[in-house]
Amino acid sequence: MNQLQTPGTQPANDSGTSPHYERLVVPRLSPERRLAFEDISPTALWIAANLTGAQQRYWGDNQGGWPVMMGLTQSWEDRKSAVLSSSESYQERALITRFWCDDWDEADQIWRDTYQSLLASRQFEDGRGDWMSFSDDDAGLALITTEIRKHAAARKIEVWTDKEMLRRFDYLIAIARKVGE
Repeated sequence: MNQLQTPGTQPANDSGTSPHYERLVVPRLSPERRLAFEDISPTALWIAANLTGAQQRYWGDNQGGWPVMMGLTQSWEDRKSAVLSSSESYQERALITRFWCDDWDEADQIWRDTYQSLLASRQFEDGRGDWMSFSDDDAGLALITTEIRKHAAARKIEVWTDKEMLRRFDYLIAIARKVGE
């Protein structure tokens, strides 16, 4: 506890708005799951966020915004988080979730549809570079997730989270074992 702080009080600079984002923990794939992943060769639409809290959007901005970025990858491993934080070492940025599609074109279409609908609805302010800046940390992720699922359903494209993909790998492995018997 800070010496100037009395018991039961918060420090003056603690706004109580710490981010709710957590770094995506990507499990290592077993050799069987790796084969299933390579057989499917899916593409993920990833969402990254600033884990250190709100970031000043412009000079004099005392509220700040919650930067969020989307992109595509065909790698199961998290190769993006280190790159996201490298340009601004005082910010901790990382992947927070991914949605997998069967191929690059499907994931790219959902990414474009989602970005265009968010842009058209003016739900975010332009962040720095490719970052979208939301005024509320909960709203950004919830809104993007809803938009991704909405556009995927409209185009009849199945999307899976990491946990769902792991279950899909296990299902494919079980089928392969039964066929091999």
